[in-house]
Amino acid sequence: MNTIKAHLISLIEKACIRLAANAGKTESADNSRIHIPLVDEKRRISEQELKLMFLELFFSDTTMQSYTLSVETPTKEDYRFTENGEQVKPECGTGQKANIDVVIFNGESRVAMIEFKAGNPDRHSHAKDFIKLREEPNKEIIRIFVEVYTSTNDRTLTSISDKLFNNEYGNIGDNTEYLGFSLNHKNNGCRFIRTSPDRKVIISNIS
Repeated sequence: MNTIKAHLISLIEKACIRLAANAGKTESADNSRIHIPLVDEKRRISEQELKLMFLELFFSDTTMQSYTLSVETPTKEDYRFTENGEQVKPECGTGQKANIDVVIFNGESRVAMIEFKAGNPDRHSHAKDFIKLREEPNKEIIRIFVEVYTSTNDRTLTSISDKLFNNEYGNIGDNTEYLGFSLNHKNNGCRFIRTSPDRKVIISNIS
């Protein structure tokens, strides 16, 4: 299972690099056919483009050819995110089914769950994804949370850390892998963002 997890993370990293190339942030011969539209003369960067680029790579990858994939897959558990139209601390075991962005299957068995996010939205939006990944049954399932950021600096990294580990609505689970990708860190180009074992957010160069 660790081998599959490492391979999925590798595919996500390649999708991030494709996203950067198609957004005009880097040069790469490994471009995607996914078009990133211009909005007010800027490329719109959303989780959808990154997810589609991951799907391109997944479906063409020989290592994953025996696995299948579902998008917007209903959760096994019920979740409550709001009450009377107001945000509440996300709760598992009450409410209704939610959706997981991408679930990978081996036959009818769920192998991995991946949530994609973009733009560093608020804490509640993050916590909703965290609880789904954390609380879904079967401890053997691979759980990955991926987020792409248009630009980052030291303040952004602090914000990311707070949303991951000091979130009043709920932190990312110990069973969930985090992978961030900045399209422009401190005006010095693209960088991956990781978490260290002591729960610090760190910058990682693109190899």
